[in-house]
Amino acid sequence: MKPKDTFPFHQVQVESRFEWKDMVHMREFSLSIHKTIAWTDSTITLAWLKTEPYRWQLFVANRVFKIQTTISSVEWCHVSGIENPTDLGTRGLLPSQLLAHDQWIQGLLLLSQPMNEMPSYNIPETFSFKDNALKEKRSVVTCVAKIASLPEFIDTISSFTKLVRVCACILRFIKNSRSPVSRTFGYLKSSELHTAVTIVRLIQQAEFPNEIKCLVQGNPLPKDNKLLPLNLFCDSEGVLRVGGRLSRNTRLLYDQKHPMLLPKNHEFTRKIEACLNSRPLTELSPDPSDFNALTAAHFLVGGPIHQFPEPSQSSRSVALSERWNLIQRLRQHFWDRWSTEYLHRLQPRSKWWRTNPNLQLGDMVIVEKEQTAPLNWTLGRINKLFFGPDQKVRVVSVNTKYGQLTRNVNKIYLLPNSQEI
Repeated sequence: MKPKDTFPFHQVQVESRFEWKDMVHMREFSLSIHKTIAWTDSTITLAWLKTEPYRWQLFVANRVFKIQTTISSVEWCHVSGIENPTDLGTRGLLPSQLLAHDQWIQGLLLLSQPMNEMPSYNIPETFSFKDNALKEKRSVVTCVAKIASLPEFIDTISSFTKLVRVCACILRFIKNSRSPVSRTFGYLKSSELHTAVTIVRLIQQAEFPNEIKCLVQGNPLPKDNKLLPLNLFCDSEGVLRVGGRLSRNTRLLYDQKHPMLLPKNHEFTRKIEACLNSRPLTELSPDPSDFNALTAAHFLVGGPIHQFPEPSQSSRSVALSERWNLIQRLRQHFWDRWSTEYLHRLQPRSKWWRTNPNLQLGDMVIVEKEQTAPLNWTLGRINKLFFGPDQKVRVVSVNTKYGQLTRNVNKIYLLPNSQEI
């Protein structure tokens, strides 16, 4: 047998009989042999050899037929596994124990006795088994997979970064399963981490199935559809995007002209809102020991966001006794007005018009750090400047709550002070 082949135990037994047949057939003896006796400890193999080959599967049938036609005059006998000396090597005995074992050195002890004195080892011609006892038994394993809906899948992961990495791992597993030859292993690549579009597409398929079906079939949306004014279309990746009136503006990026559509109260949308609202806008106070910054969350909830916002309460009818729900509704209402009336005013460019001045001692800055979790910003104040040959500040030393950090100015982002606002 080839080493890579795997067969059931009894098939291995009959295969070993088959190889033994080849040795007996090829061996030339100078003595006259009147009788050939073969021994085996497998009763299943004996039953196969005593019956017609056509009753068995192809593997067993071919070998049984070959043995029966090549060495048909052999007399098969049975020996128990305990008395079989060839099994001693598989019982965990040490070489020193094998050398001291009489059965291993002398072989099968009953071979030294006349055949007529050991009738219990002979196999009669009527030796047989029931068909169901000889059939090969195979275990069947049934796997049941439950496909969870996307909203349930997203709710179990509270971190946006972790969600992207989990989705990237799932997509890699799918790719490796479909293409076993060109599998990808190791750390996730940057191209694999760009899975936000895939997450948005799956969310849209769960939240806007009717709209996607109409657009894919080339039909317009119904007249009473609330999304009709957005002039929706599906891009090449199957993502719903807003058409709008900015499609002819060549100065805007594609994502700015055609933003992706997200459901208003979805968990994924709240994750993105939390990241945007936690972005520092300016310093809270000129105090050198104050490392807190003003964020959009201060206008919404009166302080920085350290966790994702509560589910939207704007669509619920609130009773006066439910004070907490009322507060949540007021916050949502304030956010709606702030995003529609003020947010678009931040669109014009506010930098890169001219050369930026050098950083100054005491300036409050954001320090860029790799592998920083969402909602966390490393803030600090500059306490030392390092100038280059052109008298421009190239490196700064920043005092933060984590200690003293030295960074290139490319990793430093200056916050506007109170005089500049």
